[in-house]
Amino acid sequence: MGDWVRVDTIDAVAVVTLNNVETRNALSRGMLEMLSADLVKLNADDHIRAIVLTGAGDHFCAGGDISGMITARTVSESRSRIPVTARIARELMGGAKPVISAVEGWAAGAGLSLVSASDFVVSSSQARYAAAFGKMGLLPDMGLLWSLPQRIGLVETKRLLFTGCTIDANKALALGLADQLCEPGEAREVAIELACEFTNCAPLPMAIIKSSYAAGLSTLGDALRCELDNQPGLFQTQDHREAVAAFLDKRKPVYRNS
Repeated sequence: MGDWVRVDTIDAVAVVTLNNVETRNALSRGMLEMLSADLVKLNADDHIRAIVLTGAGDHFCAGGDISGMITARTVSESRSRIPVTARIARELMGGAKPVISAVEGWAAGAGLSLVSASDFVVSSSQARYAAAFGKMGLLPDMGLLWSLPQRIGLVETKRLLFTGCTIDANKALALGLADQLCEPGEAREVAIELACEFTNCAPLPMAIIKSSYAAGLSTLGDALRCELDNQPGLFQTQDHREAVAAFLDKRKPVYRNS
């Protein structure tokens, strides 16, 4: 159990690996709690600038652990599980660090929720995506009702959720669910390369951008209020002064997250 979610660091990039190969990395209650705790820690870690989320073996995540659904539980017991998945959604979509999902094989159910909550998705050309919650008699979880339409639009979201159909990587790319295709077996490395590029920008504005989109920027007024609330403070940061000095000195800036 202790290694069901593995965290490795490569420079300023944290690679979070769902690690239960026997179940295609299906998310048990224990895995969800571990993933939630790890994301909270990583988003609070000033040394980490970007997060790559992936799965061990040949698959990203097959969804929720069905074996854990055999035993009947009360409504109260079920409600007690929701805050964990909600925290994961908030940490992925509104947390301080850019998140890239590296998808091999299946991303189904809750696995699709993780993908949809990411900022960028690198997909193997052989990956498969599905949201068969309805076939299990359940609602989409982990914020998918909000995050999926943000990526592919409401009509296509309804099509996926109402049919529970499977789409391939090319269809996912065309819809906007996946952002970049790669050869099978290369998603993790391509995602890490991209994550390193994401570390080129100062961390504070990246965190504000993510939290602002998660909170909702639906009008021009929302965007302008975000600028008014945050830009004056950013002008006072050491990272801004360092960026100006580095530009004039023709060197790469060294950001301190301050």
